[in-house]
Amino acid sequence: MQRGREKESDLPRNRKERALFVARPARRHAAGPGKHRYVRHFARNSRSGLTLIELSIVIMVIGILLGLIFGTIAGITQVMGEVGPASRQKYQTLQALAVMRASLNQTLHSANLSRLVFVGTSQGNGDQKRDVLTFAAVNSGAEEVGLPAVREISYYLRDADGHFPCPGQGGGCVLMRREDQTVDDEPGEGGAHYVLLEDVESLEFQYTLNGIDWRPDWNNADNNRIPRIVRIRMRVKIGERVQQFDTMARPGLYIR
Repeated sequence: MQRGREKESDLPRNRKERALFVARPARRHAAGPGKHRYVRHFARNSRSGLTLIELSIVIMVIGILLGLIFGTIAGITQVMGEVGPASRQKYQTLQALAVMRASLNQTLHSANLSRLVFVGTSQGNGDQKRDVLTFAAVNSGAEEVGLPAVREISYYLRDADGHFPCPGQGGGCVLMRREDQTVDDEPGEGGAHYVLLEDVESLEFQYTLNGIDWRPDWNNADNNRIPRIVRIRMRVKIGERVQQFDTMARPGLYIR
């Protein structure tokens, strides 16, 4: 009881003393010197960084990821090396067909101008067709560059040594485009010759007026007309196989 009375007597008796009592920290809650030493020791040991084990784990993970990445790149490179040439050859074949189709769509014909020819000659047979086609076409954009508005174009096959027609058996022919900026009295002669495609097995043109009756050759001097549809068929060696490609052109956009 005496201890309890002493504790009660130690309590503040008015508001001012109570405020001072609350603001003044009690000695029994103060931290001792041992606790301060522990805090300083913990602060020194809590510096940022990786341990040797953690660093080893990071290096191992990076090595695994790099191995996977380089393995994938090597696989893609190998696949591209195997299919790349075949894909390029197929793309070039489609591009050559597009060039022929576009130029045929620009065919120019006039019944009063004999120089504007359209002559398709059938050569070879079976899978060894060596057809030749010569025609006059509008030269789009020629005025801007100072060239004639009409040019003469030919398509044919020759071998790698320049022999015409291509005598090669089982491929080895080159698809050529002849372009003459002057339409003269000697169709099929002169002009510049360009390589469009290599490894061509066969080149065939077919002509029709109605889409039903197809002819293997054509000469506008015989009937003073040009075909309404031209079928282009080409056999090309793609990789280890020979593939056939077909497309159609519609001459007659420019008829006078």
